[in-house]
Amino acid sequence: MREALRIQHRFVAEPLLARTGRGHLKSEGISTLSNALRKALDICRECHKLAPFCFYNGITFVAIGRTLIQAFRCVVGHYIAGTAGADELRKALDKLR
Repeated sequence: MREALRIQHRFVAEPLLARTGRGHLKSEGISTLSNALRKALDICRECHKLAPFCFYNGITFVAIGRTLIQAFRCVVGHYIAGTAGADELRKALDKLR
C-alpha cells in the first residue's frame, strides 16, 4: 500500500476516448536509472571483495558488470529508436534493482 501511495502521482490515465480504465506510469527520471545501475555495480564490487571463488574473482564480476551495462545499452538504444516500448525499458530497469 505504501508503494502504491508513493507512486500514485506518476500515474497517467488513458485518454477519455479509450475508456478501458488503463494508463501508465511516468518515468521517475534519470536519477532512478543512475541509482539502480550504481547499486548493481556496487554489488558486483562487494562480491569481488568477498572473493567467493579460488580463482578469477575479478574477471567474473567484471564480466557480470559489463553484461549488465551492455544489456542495458541495447534496451536504451531500442527504446530511443522506437523499436522497444516503455514496458521493455521498465523491465530492464526493474532487473537492475
